[in-house]
Amino acid sequence: MRIYRFILFVIINISSTLHGFDKFSFIKDQSIYIESTISTSLIINGENHGVSENIERTIQKINELTKEGAFIQGVTYSLQKTGLATNKFFKVDDKYDYTFIKTQSGKETFKTGRFGLRDFPILPSKDLLIGESYQAGASYLLTMFNKKIPDLLLDINFVYRYLGDEIVNDTKYSIYSARGIINQEKGKALFQSYQILKILGFSDTIFKFNQTEGIVSSIEEIFDWCLILNDFTVIELSGRTMTAAKTPPPLPVNNMIKIIENKQFSDITLNKDLLLSINIENIQFAPDSPVLMDSEISRIESVIEILKSAGVSKFIIVGHTANVGDPGIQLKLSEQRAQSVFNFIMKKYTFDINNISFTGKGGTQPIKSNETEEEKAKNRRVEFIILPN
Repeated sequence: MRIYRFILFVIINISSTLHGFDKFSFIKDQSIYIESTISTSLIINGENHGVSENIERTIQKINELTKEGAFIQGVTYSLQKTGLATNKFFKVDDKYDYTFIKTQSGKETFKTGRFGLRDFPILPSKDLLIGESYQAGASYLLTMFNKKIPDLLLDINFVYRYLGDEIVNDTKYSIYSARGIINQEKGKALFQSYQILKILGFSDTIFKFNQTEGIVSSIEEIFDWCLILNDFTVIELSGRTMTAAKTPPPLPVNNMIKIIENKQFSDITLNKDLLLSINIENIQFAPDSPVLMDSEISRIESVIEILKSAGVSKFIIVGHTANVGDPGIQLKLSEQRAQSVFNFIMKKYTFDINNISFTGKGGTQPIKSNETEEEKAKNRRVEFIILPN
């Protein structure tokens, strides 16, 4: 009996200990890298339409500190798995640039861009006991993969529960669960717009808050949604999302610049914006073709040498053309050229195919005015956008 009384005493003392409420921390100019892997199964009227695999790679930089939080600039690359069964790879499906203000509790006010998840997770505004709960609303993006209905931004009510703390490698984490269900009242106007009779389902998540860094370091989500349309079409979406976040170490930019200068690489430049990128200007392909000229192989090898010297293993290859001719044709050609570079790299080097992706921008992002042949040559380039490992 004494043993049982002792165990009961310990449990009571643990569960009655207040947990000091968590807050997001913000340091000016600090960057946070977030990577989400999403697997979604789509069923329409009982017919299986397959499973999509997506990755979202995000970098967010704290530009300014505010009274209640921070002003943050972000960019998210949405990648979709494509290709044949024996040769699947991730291609950039979309890119979002955005700015927002975030409070220490996690409340977000977006200034520009970003059609997606907002106000999640929200941290508690008071001390909590283990097992104690609180509620907060959020905007939740439901990706439809369906021509009838676009992606939906839903109002969700989340019930959060504090589950306790854990220590891993001397770092203390707060662990929370959250269950989200649709706010049917707020969704009425949206439902009517797209002939939706009802949406049922849930999002269940577990997330860990890093008390040392003041960031949410991981989120695991299981979701299951069912849409019933006015014509009684039934759309079922289910799957899981795994998200990890970290503050990445700075890249050795000065060393990379020295390599470019010392080896006198031709028309290879380093650019620093929200992310670091390397440009190969005036890159040569066969006319109006994605076929890479043999003369350009050494320049691509030079870029890989720079990346490897910096320990880079994740990057996005972006093809650009001069803004000449039909924009649609130029967009397609720029993507095909980026894929040619991707194919060459994957054939020659041992990079993980899931870490390298590509896209094309046509002539929409010139670095020169495009008025002279020399300026057009500089706009005709391949860009390597460097992501944290």
